[in-house]
Amino acid sequence: MTDLVERETVTDAGAIQSPDSSLALNEIADRFLWSVQTDHSGSLSDFTGAVFGSTPRSGEVLKMDSLRLLSLWPHKAWLLSSNTQLPRTVDGFGDIMTDIGHGFCEFRLGGEQALDFLGSYCSANPAEQSGGAIRCLRCLLGQYQVVLWWEDNADIRLLVERSYARSFYDYLASLLARWSQPSP
Repeated sequence: MTDLVERETVTDAGAIQSPDSSLALNEIADRFLWSVQTDHSGSLSDFTGAVFGSTPRSGEVLKMDSLRLLSLWPHKAWLLSSNTQLPRTVDGFGDIMTDIGHGFCEFRLGGEQALDFLGSYCSANPAEQSGGAIRCLRCLLGQYQVVLWWEDNADIRLLVERSYARSFYDYLASLLARWSQPSP
């Protein structure tokens, strides 16, 4: 269960910024991703209860040390970690966990206007979802299916299928190139 596939960056590029330097985009390569999936919600609740001590609502992110659990589906969640060593509480749930990190690429969009920027181009406005809690959202950004998650409105993470990552990065770079902060 915890055998991890080492990943390399897809973009091979450094951070890019908007012309006014209010936003920055970079790829994150040191993150591991699992799908935690069951055929009934009881097992997922057992997992979240054992590992995080609570059960998330849809669109919430649970946090514990280096772990983040993105709750986006009724019987499935994504578990992210920046650490290769998972807590012992996860050990008993190997049969419902699949390493999917090799199929996805994670980007970070940073800046005070990050939610506004994404709201201009996403099929769902993440600014309407923020509400002070750690949040996650599945939506389209242009033609790309993306999962957004954030703990801070100025630090948004974007997960996209790895096969589209280079094209997605180039698309965001072109959007950033013409972005300017809205006037107050």
